[in-house]
Amino acid sequence: MQDITGVVTQGFGFYQIQPLTALRVISSLEPTISGATKLVSDGKCSGITVGGYNIENFSPGDTAHVTAVATHIVDYLKTPDLLIVQEVQDNNGETNDGTVDSGLTLAALATAITELSNVVYNYTYINPVDGENGGAPGGNIRNAYLYRPDVLQLQGGSAAVAGDSVTANEMLNGPTLKYNPGLIDPNNAAWTDSRKPLVAAWELVGSAAKAEKPWWDILGLTDLLGKNKDKGKGKTLFTVNVHFTSKGGSSSLHGDARPPVNGGVEQRIAQAEVAGKFVAEILERDGNALVLTVGDFNEFAFAAPVQTFAKVSGLKDLDEVVKIPATERYSYLYDMNTQELDHAFVSKALGKGAMFEHLHVNTWLAYDDMVSDHDPSVAKFNIC
Repeated sequence: MQDITGVVTQGFGFYQIQPLTALRVISSLEPTISGATKLVSDGKCSGITVGGYNIENFSPGDTAHVTAVATHIVDYLKTPDLLIVQEVQDNNGETNDGTVDSGLTLAALATAITELSNVVYNYTYINPVDGENGGAPGGNIRNAYLYRPDVLQLQGGSAAVAGDSVTANEMLNGPTLKYNPGLIDPNNAAWTDSRKPLVAAWELVGSAAKAEKPWWDILGLTDLLGKNKDKGKGKTLFTVNVHFTSKGGSSSLHGDARPPVNGGVEQRIAQAEVAGKFVAEILERDGNALVLTVGDFNEFAFAAPVQTFAKVSGLKDLDEVVKIPATERYSYLYDMNTQELDHAFVSKALGKGAMFEHLHVNTWLAYDDMVSDHDPSVAKFNIC
């Protein structure tokens, strides 16, 4: 647009310009959304891709939304090996009749992706207790994983035992998880009316696992040379999928309240401590463990909940690790402020050689044109 001359006013925390001249549009910025990720899977341990996406009240009954989200995953996220998603509703969406399972919901997404790309995804999740996860009434939103079974499987494969909505997961020697996937301390008061973190452990399968065999294994000299038989097959990847309590009740950043009210901050701090302690236990058992935490923290990077999680867990902000420009660190638009509510944190070992991108496929658009109110991200890791 052309330059604007006018009077700046402020009311109820919002600034406005009352223009003194008529406005006309000269041109619009191109492109209208950011491009597709450049981070495409290698299909083996040297280049595993992980996507993170809050898919906003995802229900199988909204077929247009299902197709739109699947299109984003195919065209912009480029069907990553692992998808870490939030706000997955139960099978009948916001119908409040006691339904909690989301198998049909995730099947709808997986099917839509396959129809667009021929890429097959499996999925895993844990149903919440009815009405105890917050979000839209009746929707029973929860965190979930979708994964490409030609590349990854839950550690232990068919022998993996999933947890349930009320049983806390545990770290065992190895390290490994007692329940895979399982919830982190679901009965803790920190998770009242909020999503419980879903933790899982992953391993490579098929050609992905075989592609990185070292020369001594190929020649049958593993035992003779005293080499580690597992080297080259990829290490276990631990993931923690979070969706902290909302910022509901917050005041405008520009209003009369000083400092601004940060709704739910104390609960998010408590959630950061509980989730962070679980991650720290993984690293206590193996300081070289590959650990990734991804999700909707509902908080800014500089605020206490995110800082608390980093300190307690011992993980590093992936933005910092790969040096994402400050101007690109956003995944949400509110009150005309770009802000980063979605974050990724990695252990030191996983951060080596990592790559990461925020995909602004929603925040550049008018609200009615957004597929989700959050932007997705894609990361690429070497887990050999």
